[in-house]
Amino acid sequence: MFKPSLTIRLHGHRLCDPTIKFQHVSPLFFTIDQVPFKRQKNLSLRLIHYISPTRRCEWKNYKGAFVQGFRLSSNVSQREAKLQTVMQELEHDRKLLLSQQTLPSNNSLENFFEKCIDQSRLLASDLSRPVQSKAEATSALLALDNSNLKLSDSNATKNLQLNINSLSELAYSVIKDPKVFISPVLLDMYVSIQANLGSPETLPEVFKLYAQKPIPRVENSIVQYSQQNAKSLKNAIPSEIAQKALETAIKARMLVVALDLIEISFTTRAFRASKIMRKAMLPATGLALSPLVSYSLALQLANWQTTMDTAFATRVAFLGITGYIGLTSIIGLLTISTANDQMDRVTWAPGMPLWQRWMREEERAAIDRVAGAWGFRESWRRGEEEGDDWELIKEWANRRDMILDKVELMEGMD
Repeated sequence: MFKPSLTIRLHGHRLCDPTIKFQHVSPLFFTIDQVPFKRQKNLSLRLIHYISPTRRCEWKNYKGAFVQGFRLSSNVSQREAKLQTVMQELEHDRKLLLSQQTLPSNNSLENFFEKCIDQSRLLASDLSRPVQSKAEATSALLALDNSNLKLSDSNATKNLQLNINSLSELAYSVIKDPKVFISPVLLDMYVSIQANLGSPETLPEVFKLYAQKPIPRVENSIVQYSQQNAKSLKNAIPSEIAQKALETAIKARMLVVALDLIEISFTTRAFRASKIMRKAMLPATGLALSPLVSYSLALQLANWQTTMDTAFATRVAFLGITGYIGLTSIIGLLTISTANDQMDRVTWAPGMPLWQRWMREEERAAIDRVAGAWGFRESWRRGEEEGDDWELIKEWANRRDMILDKVELMEGMD
């Protein structure tokens, strides 16, 4: 029978005695009679059984004394205690923020979400930590009770998932509160929290709140709300945030959430107007000013020459400059709107106007990413996908004048 050494913590003091042995070893607990101390009924002992660094612990009340047989190393137990402490602090901060009679400040909200991001990273690291193999030396000692070990691992996973769900609900309860104004910074932080936790279920609703949630303001010490226009440029979901949210839904394998995010983010009137302002306004302004600039240049060139009349030379130079600018602009527009090198599995249906192709490119690229994530990785197997999810993707694309796996563009079909 294996006789382990024990580290005994007595009233906060750590006493190491490798000579303490026991005749009978239970896989979970040690009886109080086996501890060589007097006044056993009045002692509160913590017995740390160094068997495995990944196992949890249980309590036992034996003859009036509480004995805790640990299957969890001190570092891991301290980590869990720290996580619980931070969760309690976040809950306290949430109550303070939402219980105020006035509007919470942006700094306090950002600080709260920053703490949530740090906590989500810790939980994500715990979730991705591999479970130790039974072949390891420490795990081999646990063969005394495999059923209890499996139960401990299951309890650890449940506790971790409960912490993840609690943190997700905590952040969601704050951002959906009517007194909280959702700024682009807060939206980005919220998406980062849910991305770390792998919980994208609430992202479509929060995106809708970002565009439609009434704006709170304080007038005469009273919080009042004003409706905002969902079609306004400022209410467009930033492309970087939408891409991060979509990636989270794809990793979580939530197809409906991914499609909802695409529809809420890239198909709105606000997003298209924002794209025009960001990418088309400057070239359009330059093109509108080009005749004035061309005439000024033509007039200067006409004054430098002596072979023809100045007025005639000005007209010739003006027509040449404007013709060159117009021709290069048309070629550039055709090149941008007809480019398909970035397309993988989703292409435009024939007859789609070039302006619409450019305007809706982010929408097509997003559903292209979804199709690539749900379809086969091997290019030679494309077109063989089946199932309800795949039919939903195909129907979603067809209703928006897109084609999934166009035959003439598939490998070996050209």
